[in-house]
Amino acid sequence: MRSLIAALVLPLAACAAPDEPPPNSNRIDPANSAAHAGASGETFPAPSSGGEPMAAVETLEGHWRLGGLDGGDLTGIALTGTGSTLYWEPTCAGFSLDYRIEGNTIAFTGERPGIVCRIGYPRELEAIFAALRAAKTIERTASNGIRLAGGGHSVTLYSQ
Repeated sequence: MRSLIAALVLPLAACAAPDEPPPNSNRIDPANSAAHAGASGETFPAPSSGGEPMAAVETLEGHWRLGGLDGGDLTGIALTGTGSTLYWEPTCAGFSLDYRIEGNTIAFTGERPGIVCRIGYPRELEAIFAALRAAKTIERTASNGIRLAGGGHSVTLYSQ
């Protein structure tokens, strides 16, 4: 009987989480940090708010999800960036702008190119791309996003 109880209890004990993370762990305590979780589940520390300047944004290369437009929340829209272009896929829909970053300034150039394919697209894209064309500044946010602002508009992006 004892061996039956041990056989049932020991596997459960092995599954219990340790009370403390191992020394030199990269685990972040969510109760004491404004950490940001990446798409693959890894966590990144929140940008410094203790007087240290946040790293400058050098590129929009990668995959981005829209987090906000003009101060409001916005979800469900993704953009893709190269070293010089930010676009919505499929590119044949014509939502694409070239950009150049210098320090904390950004300039988007180009008008909406001719539409090659006629597809439905999120109605917010027109306003998003108008806000991007108006953007003059680029900065990291405390929530580990990127805020583009100018001309009374703002767009917040989060890395996917």
